[in-house]
Amino acid sequence: MKPRTYLYWCLGLLIAAPLLARVPWFSNEYVHTVFEVTALTLAFVAGSIALIYHRSRPAWQYLFLGVGLFGTALLDGVHVLLTLPMFTMAAQESVAKLVPWSWVLSRIYLGLTLALGALYLEKETEEDVFQTVDPRQSQRQPSSNTQTLVILILGFLAVLVLVLFLWLPLPTAINMLSPLHRPQELAAGFLFALAFALLYRRRNDFIGPLFHWVLLSLVINSSIEMFYMAWSGSLYDPLFNWTHLGKIGAYGLIVAGLAANKAYLVQELRRQHVALRQSYERLREEIEQRIQAEKQVRVYQQIVDDMPTGVFVLCLEDPEDLGSFRAILGNRSAGETLGVRLADWLGKRLDEFLPSSLETEFPRIYREVLQSQTPRDLGDIYYERDNIRGHFNIRVFPLDEQQVCILFEDVSQRRQMEDELRRYAARLEASNRELQDFAYIASHDLQEPLRKIRAFGDRLLQVNQGRLDERSQDYLRRMQDAAQRMQTLIDDLLTLSRVTTQGRPFVQVDLNAIVREVMGDLEALIEETGARIDADPLPTIWADPIQMRQLFQNLISNSIKFRRPEIPPHIQIRLVQDGPGSSADTSPPNEARSNPPEKPVTILVEDNGIGFDNAYAEKIFQPFQRLHGRAQFEGTGMGLAICRRIVERHNGTIRAEGRLNQGACFWITLPNVAPKPEDSQG
Repeated sequence: MKPRTYLYWCLGLLIAAPLLARVPWFSNEYVHTVFEVTALTLAFVAGSIALIYHRSRPAWQYLFLGVGLFGTALLDGVHVLLTLPMFTMAAQESVAKLVPWSWVLSRIYLGLTLALGALYLEKETEEDVFQTVDPRQSQRQPSSNTQTLVILILGFLAVLVLVLFLWLPLPTAINMLSPLHRPQELAAGFLFALAFALLYRRRNDFIGPLFHWVLLSLVINSSIEMFYMAWSGSLYDPLFNWTHLGKIGAYGLIVAGLAANKAYLVQELRRQHVALRQSYERLREEIEQRIQAEKQVRVYQQIVDDMPTGVFVLCLEDPEDLGSFRAILGNRSAGETLGVRLADWLGKRLDEFLPSSLETEFPRIYREVLQSQTPRDLGDIYYERDNIRGHFNIRVFPLDEQQVCILFEDVSQRRQMEDELRRYAARLEASNRELQDFAYIASHDLQEPLRKIRAFGDRLLQVNQGRLDERSQDYLRRMQDAAQRMQTLIDDLLTLSRVTTQGRPFVQVDLNAIVREVMGDLEALIEETGARIDADPLPTIWADPIQMRQLFQNLISNSIKFRRPEIPPHIQIRLVQDGPGSSADTSPPNEARSNPPEKPVTILVEDNGIGFDNAYAEKIFQPFQRLHGRAQFEGTGMGLAICRRIVERHNGTIRAEGRLNQGACFWITLPNVAPKPEDSQG
């Protein structure tokens, strides 16, 4: 479809709205139920076909389209139940209030799902659509775990919408005092318009007519929400009924688009099959001509001499005698790989230079290759006979009806390295299991005695308050304080160990939002100490949002804790454009800053606290390292160690610089690129 076609549809629906609003309709609950059941059925059918497409060729667009339509069918089913005559007679007041909301929530869910699907669209190629490559080998397809996660998230979203709809108190959906009787419908219309805009921008990335039909469906959905349903003043009025007809038409367009896309793919596959068949016949003729033209010994010799891989050419003299394979050609690499002199083999029969090989499958395979004239890749094979020992990768090619070429290379060293890698991976896995076991013990077995110590200490103080002397009570309080410190140490150790073992996948994280959340968490401490925090506009980066929050909370709370007496803390968070140690940034303070893609982001956190001797700039990042006594400042010495572990998990760096009684500076440098899946998983 041409771009202006969508505009004509939108303008036509807008112009027709005031005219159709005056067309009288006879409508009631039964007519409405017919409309909704028809739309529900179309949504279910379209969702099923889209998921079948996704099953045959995994792609984000089909996954979101199918799951979105299935969820919409579920919510539409709830809407139908609320409008059934038997239900309305039992709860007329609640139905009048819930029906409009059940409609709009279903529409919002569909619009949101299609908009998300448009964000994850991938450019289609003929290799993907017609599967000229194995879909399992394509790196562009979503993995099965990712597909399951998306389906669960969207399904949870549909159920959440349903639960919120059924349990939350909802205001009146129809406001008769305003010309725009249903303003909430604009939200659904906006989401459909957003999905259209995102999809239209990628309209040239698709093969087949499907998404042009989807675009037209989005135009209709957006128009009927904004120009019809938003102005409907009551149930079953003309605009209400035209909106339901438009919804049926929009769903029908998606079904039609899926059918048209299927027909297009079938027609295109037939055309490509004919072209491929013709190409195959031409290629086969060319290969036969080339084999006849190159059937010369000098060509074989040239190939053999130039190849670093071991090469042997054997000639079968008697098809009934597998030992009659005679070695007629070999290269230098063959002798070096096997550790033999070629002169001792060339011209001899297989049962003379490799007699033990007759007990294996090799001679039979060579004969089968000659009979079928089809190459065979034998893969990696271990051979230990005739003073030859090792792993060899072997490929066999027919040269003509009697001569077979054997290519082989010694892969023993590679196999040894693979074994070492497997052993290393096993040790690493065992180490990770030990770390997880430690975390489990720390979170269960170690903490339970501490809880009992504190509980029984509290009970002793309460029961024997008047019978214990001051010294005994002091001992109990010290015991409880020690137990509390041990509890804090265990919690910090758990936090440190879970940075890598329980990290979340990286997503786009707005660091400005992270800083605001941390300041909100520390609001009471900030007010108590009179601290002032100045934060420059920060960029959005790929990171673990929970760990970014932990990083900034540790740094800011440290700056507040290690403050100078009688001087309110002043903390500055700045984006350093040229890296650590650069001069001050001269850009306007209120102007948002952004780093070019793939350029690391460097953030400076600076305070006016007590500082530290710069000789300890590295020591403070080690676990349990404290520069002050517990009587001066509470804590376990794990905060900055956790910060470093978080930054290193993000492939970044953190360093500190201190000045006694003047303050401390922390430079954090983080990558600004999307990580590989294995990196984002920690």
